[in-house]
Amino acid sequence: MTAPVLTTDEAVHSEKISMTAPVLTCQEEGLPEKIEMTAPVLSSQEEGHAEKISMTAPVLTEEKPADGGSGGGKSGMMVMQFVLPSKYKCLDDVPRPTDPRVRVKEVSPRKYGVTTFSGIASEKLVEVKVSELEKSLHEAGYKVTGRHVLAQYNPPWTIPFLRKNEVMVPLE
Repeated sequence: MTAPVLTTDEAVHSEKISMTAPVLTCQEEGLPEKIEMTAPVLSSQEEGHAEKISMTAPVLTEEKPADGGSGGGKSGMMVMQFVLPSKYKCLDDVPRPTDPRVRVKEVSPRKYGVTTFSGIASEKLVEVKVSELEKSLHEAGYKVTGRHVLAQYNPPWTIPFLRKNEVMVPLE
């Protein structure tokens, strides 16, 4: 699997309303400059055998709230998720991470409002896109239920105008 499957239910202006398919992810938490942009190394069930998992797209990042929940306040901590390849059908199939900071978890389907943009996903640009998306969704009668997720589909060396990024806002 190269990305969570998105199915468009309806459109709101230039945005789309999508459902994500259930996926397995590797997740690491930390300060943004401390999280490495490389796929985690997982060890197979055989002792001492490490299996490097191919990078998948998108790489998902979201800021962890200061209170640990969905409340307000910025903590400065980020959660980065890598979507695991589709050959892993359930958690029992996934090799164990070799890094203790990395966790493997199943992410259940969710409904999102999504907008796509190109370029470098700077903090300021992402804030503008989130604000525009939330305003558009609110005007269309949708209720936002949490913090946004940034999905980045290209490696860092991709020419900026060719990069695909999405801001995903969870909806009720």
